[in-house]
Amino acid sequence: MKKLFLLMFIAILTISVLSAGITIVKPKRNHSVMKGLPYNIEWTRKRDMNFRVKIMLFDTMGRRSIMTISNNAPNSGRYRWNVPANAPTGSFIIRIMAIKKQIGDDSSVFKIINKNSAVLAIATPVKPTVTLVDKRPDFVVVSTKLRAGHLVTKIKNIGTRWSGELSIRCGIGSRSFIFKSNLSVDSSIIEIITGGKIMSSDVTYPNPNVLLVIRLDPDNKIKEKNENNNVQSLMYKHNLCPDLFVSSISASRVPGTDQFKFAGTIKNIGNQDSPEFWVSIHLDSEPRPVYFKISSLKGGGITACSMNRKITRFKTHTFRVTVDAKFQIKECYENNNVKINTFKAL
Repeated sequence: MKKLFLLMFIAILTISVLSAGITIVKPKRNHSVMKGLPYNIEWTRKRDMNFRVKIMLFDTMGRRSIMTISNNAPNSGRYRWNVPANAPTGSFIIRIMAIKKQIGDDSSVFKIINKNSAVLAIATPVKPTVTLVDKRPDFVVVSTKLRAGHLVTKIKNIGTRWSGELSIRCGIGSRSFIFKSNLSVDSSIIEIITGGKIMSSDVTYPNPNVLLVIRLDPDNKIKEKNENNNVQSLMYKHNLCPDLFVSSISASRVPGTDQFKFAGTIKNIGNQDSPEFWVSIHLDSEPRPVYFKISSLKGGGITACSMNRKITRFKTHTFRVTVDAKFQIKECYENNNVKINTFKAL
């Protein structure tokens, strides 16, 4: 049954590759940006996207935010950054994200340096050079898709042959992890199952879309011909559906009596209103559960059910709260409908 529900969840996911997104073109790899001077951050827009963007400075792994450059910049393709004199020195990346939209990109690794650390280039006589064949690899993401809930990406080396360990950074919504694979790659297309998996917690109300990012060689350990074709961003769109969820349950003695109150809180964490459904509360000392009819529950809405029972046997009891107890609702995710708890009646 669980496999059937998982297949249903996967079937209603569709993929829409963000071929027209944000691509940072400046700073380029190993660019030096001087503290205390202005610097133009540049990016491309492949379609008319009239929204505002947030520009941030991150460490080279893209995990720790160093500073916010702009909280609300126009999506014009250029932003003049007055680099603070007290900005940290070292290697960083710039991240540009659309406000209220899951579209964005990370720049290549660049350096922030002090003014007095700039070195003037000294002209040297031009010497005859011999043209050599560029033997560097050049990895490119060919495609990315979802298979049995896991991210599967295809890569191709359009440069020369290479053998070794290739790192792949997978971003799923707000989560990010590194996957490594030992490969011997030529010009053939290689398929890799990254291990990244979309979970129900990644699909949230009211925006069910999940941004996925595949970045090859995220730390630039492999010297490639072109470092700007290692990233592919795509958006998984979740179809409209309710998702009823038992968020919490409790058992507590009613003050001054020998009765206990059993309660459960129900949430609709889906992106569609739920029609009529049933909630049941079942105490182990009773032969049948007690049912509560809920007429409807809006997406993102919360409701609660409770009952009082006299406890005559002072021992450890178990009770269960089940939402959609009569299996009437087709939900986004079916494995979060039950919660069980135990308590001691003293």
